[in-house]
Amino acid sequence: MLLFFFFAPATAHAAEPPALVAAPQAAPQADQPDYAKAGRSALKFLVENCGSPDSEVRLEAAKAFGELGNKSALRLLTRMLKDKNLYVRLEAANSLQLLGDSRGFKEIASLVQSSTPTAKPAAPAKAGARAAHTSTAAVSVGWGPAEELAAIKRNKVRAAAVERLGVIGGVEAVEVLEKTLNDPSDVVRDATAIALARLGFEEFVAPLVAALKAKDPAVRAAGAKALWQTGLTVGLEELRAVSEDESPEVRVEAMRALGNFPDPMVLEYLGKGVRDANIKVRATAVEAVGRIPGPRSTQILRAAMDDKTYPAVSLRAIEGLARRGETVDLKLVQDAMEQNVPEVQFEAIEILKSVKTADAIRLLQPALEQGEPRVKVRAAAALVKKLQFQGGRP
Repeated sequence: MLLFFFFAPATAHAAEPPALVAAPQAAPQADQPDYAKAGRSALKFLVENCGSPDSEVRLEAAKAFGELGNKSALRLLTRMLKDKNLYVRLEAANSLQLLGDSRGFKEIASLVQSSTPTAKPAAPAKAGARAAHTSTAAVSVGWGPAEELAAIKRNKVRAAAVERLGVIGGVEAVEVLEKTLNDPSDVVRDATAIALARLGFEEFVAPLVAALKAKDPAVRAAGAKALWQTGLTVGLEELRAVSEDESPEVRVEAMRALGNFPDPMVLEYLGKGVRDANIKVRATAVEAVGRIPGPRSTQILRAAMDDKTYPAVSLRAIEGLARRGETVDLKLVQDAMEQNVPEVQFEAIEILKSVKTADAIRLLQPALEQGEPRVKVRAAAALVKKLQFQGGRP
């Protein structure tokens, strides 16, 4: 039934109500790909991998169904809320939330509140004071290594759930976040401060900006990263200064945060990053340029795409251009898809999501037949997204 809802062919007459059983259609011509069949195969693959023995694959499948936006997956996602892996539960809950099902929010809130009862209590912290610095979770005196590791893992999941609440927003989310301001885990407290800053609570924003002036480069980098995570357009002068920081880690995070600003004025600062000697800084700057609209940013992206010296930089430029509907050369994307490196293939798949031509489908289909399972799931999700409308036609 799930396959029907995604890929039922369009009815012959728009004025007639859709039939419960789709009318038969003529077989595709020999020289034309059967897009509907490809979409059904990809969707079947996604459904099957919700039960994969690999938790990372199950996580990818749970995430995919939320992005697809079809409520036919609600029952499947609800079952995944009982997964033994907490990250899979979180991703399934987030997908339910995206689909408008209240069970998603309840599960996310439950994960946030699932602190270990024996954890050592923390002294009340000044709101937002630790948000620019993270460390390990608080653990109780007397615990063995196994218990400490379990607590750290759980608190990382809780922090990830807190981050989702910052994206969801609303009164209920804030009520949950208020309870974690003085959480025993500093990781959770830091995530809470960032989430509340994202939601516009000024008292949590100022410490993040102040962190950009810290003597410790790790704190400066964490402050810039936190500002990027909030999505806010604050601290421009401070970010401009750290965009030329001696530490490449700080420059990377500064570039990300500068991408929050829609004003083309920041292109002057990002332009220096595009020419940075450090490849990671350069690639991150190009990615940030892709988030800023306008002809000037398009020009910068085209120049970065045409410079084939560093493929990682060119791929980021291609992604930025594809997202704004520009025509791009897919040769480098095809090369990336053919590499057996998941991280590179993930980038290529993200680009193909934005490509409107049938070439994207042609490049995605082989990934379902070979390669790492997580790559297969992402490629399948991208195919379903492209083919789920208009009876499976792109």
